[in-house]
Amino acid sequence: MSDNPHPNLMNMPEFFLKSILNKLDVQSVQTMRKVSPTFRYYVDHSRLDSRILKIEVFLQNPEKMSLDLKTANDLFEIEYLKNGENGCFVKYRNTSKEVTCQNIATTLGNDLGLILKKQLSVVKEFSLMCNENCLTTTCDEFVGALSGKLAERESPFKLKTLSWEGSIDEGQIMPLLSHCDRIHINKIELQRLNKSSELRPLLGVEEILNSPQWGRIKTFEAVGFVVANQMRHFTHLTSANFLIETVTTEDIMTLRQTALQTTRFNEFSFSYVNFTDETQLFGLFGQPHRTEHMKNKWIYKYPGGRDALLVIWETNRFKFSHIQPRSFDKFGIPKHDLVVL
Repeated sequence: MSDNPHPNLMNMPEFFLKSILNKLDVQSVQTMRKVSPTFRYYVDHSRLDSRILKIEVFLQNPEKMSLDLKTANDLFEIEYLKNGENGCFVKYRNTSKEVTCQNIATTLGNDLGLILKKQLSVVKEFSLMCNENCLTTTCDEFVGALSGKLAERESPFKLKTLSWEGSIDEGQIMPLLSHCDRIHINKIELQRLNKSSELRPLLGVEEILNSPQWGRIKTFEAVGFVVANQMRHFTHLTSANFLIETVTTEDIMTLRQTALQTTRFNEFSFSYVNFTDETQLFGLFGQPHRTEHMKNKWIYKYPGGRDALLVIWETNRFKFSHIQPRSFDKFGIPKHDLVVL
């Protein structure tokens, strides 16, 4: 009788086993973890890639949540339903799993965290939508479980866009952002969907603004909030849309200077509540190019190029736009009359 074991997955060389597992989708990899302790150890300690492109988390209410995972070839829609005081059902397509001794938000956070522990490639967008009734305890439990799993990664999480919609507690953003690779993070979107309520200050973000990730952010959007921080925290952005509490003429001049330093600049729009030295603007910034449709418009030529920087000042709002020559007519820009600084 031969002493050689019968061929099976358990004694397959690691190279071939990894090749097989790399071809499996997210659900199949998680199923493989349940086959045996050996497979669970291998999946958890090997460098597989979940290959997620987009993540959407919906915290509808404390009794119902969902997770959508988009890959290049498939969409995984997973539903979480509360079951009793400390349990839940996890539903995916035609299957259902009961989880006991763990609440619904923690289960969702742990599940997503396990998947993202195996994510090597870049995720294009992580989107979280949180309803008002999930803002405090429920969202804290989800963020705590997810950030705990992200902390176990061997390397920072590669994410391009972090999007948070609905009710937002700024203190819940940093636990997720801190685990993002600062090389890849490019955009942050914050949108408060309860438009019927008054705008409130976007507070408690000093830790975010001083983080290594913030220094790499190029696009920032905040809808439904008043940014209480100084404009200097945002002048490195190449694309923006937000409402700031206070702006000064010096802020406007700094924005013009930084915008003209790179052709990668796109569009920087902001509204303001207070303009502390508005009467000094024309004297320091220069007289505007007047037209019938816009009262205040400035047009500058990019150094060493043909492109133009268009600055428009309307009621309580400034807009800085990078315009290419083919669009000059559309914006009423005189091709041979650009201001050179």
